[in-house]
Amino acid sequence: MTDIELLKSELEKINSYPPIFTKVQCEISGVGFFPGARGLWRKDDMQISNKPIMILGHDFGAERDYNLSIIRGNENMTALTWKNLCKMLSFYGIEKEECFFTNAIMGVRREGSAIGKSPAFDYPEYLSDCKSFLIKQIEIQKPKLILVLGLHLLGFMATVSVELSAISKIKSYKKLDQEKLSAFESISFVGVDGFKTNVVFLTHPTYRHLNIGNRRFGDFKSEQAELELIKQFR
Repeated sequence: MTDIELLKSELEKINSYPPIFTKVQCEISGVGFFPGARGLWRKDDMQISNKPIMILGHDFGAERDYNLSIIRGNENMTALTWKNLCKMLSFYGIEKEECFFTNAIMGVRREGSAIGKSPAFDYPEYLSDCKSFLIKQIEIQKPKLILVLGLHLLGFMATVSVELSAISKIKSYKKLDQEKLSAFESISFVGVDGFKTNVVFLTHPTYRHLNIGNRRFGDFKSEQAELELIKQFR
């Protein structure tokens, strides 16, 4: 069984989807975030355990966009998320082929758009199952580095690792950087015994133009601050 087949079988165990979410199973054949797609850049690649980097997004977005992506064969690569993310990875010197692109929240939103905090956070049982599934993804991939996209996931991540608990009340990149909580070295996750990895919190590509100017790391600012964070913790 391939890694993606294993993840798809684990997805079947989630039965707590609220009415506003729909279960999906990687039906986008090409490039896209898991679980809408395989989360892998190369065509027909089915392995995540040989990918050193996990790119962790918020949720996949709306069912309408998912269905259009199935027809298209890829997610919309000209939309801000992918357009800016590709630019970010190039600037950071990260090859897309070495990444597993996935989400914290499984399923897709039945209505609306992907804008704003996921409504999944209003459903504790579902959220708990999504956290358990993230742990399963980490357990299978064992990434050397997890790049977390956006502020919406701070509270989520604070509950899956004791070492990340301090980020639970952070509301801005400015505060995150001031408190030196933008990156963590050699942290463990609840339920993954004997494994440690590094975690770096980045601006979400969709809102990058609004937030990147606020980033600080040592004497570095903006895009250079995020680059130096990655260079230090990669």
